Amino acid sequence: MKIRAHHLICLVAYNGQGYGPEFEKTFNDMQHRYLTSATGEIEVIAGPDAACESCTFFSGDGCSSSQDGPEEKIVAFDNKALRLLKLSPGTYRARDILRRVRSLSTQELDDFCKGCSWYHKTNCVELIQLRIETLF
Repeated sequence: MKIRAHHLICLVAYNGQGYGPEFEKTFNDMQHRYLTSATGEIEVIAGPDAACESCTFFSGDGCSSSQDGPEEKIVAFDNKALRLLKLSPGTYRARDILRRVRSLSTQELDDFCKGCSWYHKTNCVELIQLRIETLF
């Protein structure tokens, strides 16, 4: 499964709300596969993944959301996630990535999440910390 770099963090906090029914279905499926895959491999990418492609704001050039886009802003989120998780695009075991997410401090998560439009709609930092502990 291919996952856009910033989604490696967002999928842990995802609570079923999104940009439309198709996006929500895709993100639900990705979340389930990511969080329950003990030995599965994830291809980390710095570009649109299946969730992006199912979003109502996706165009051939990437994100066109007035809230979270443009694509350049999303790419910056991807790069920030890669630095934070000490990753580069490539293939990793899902559990290894989730361990890296687990090691992030509240401050690191807060700094990462605060640039997203979902930051004030849900408590992503708390959801990440609670959910990640149940995985280990």
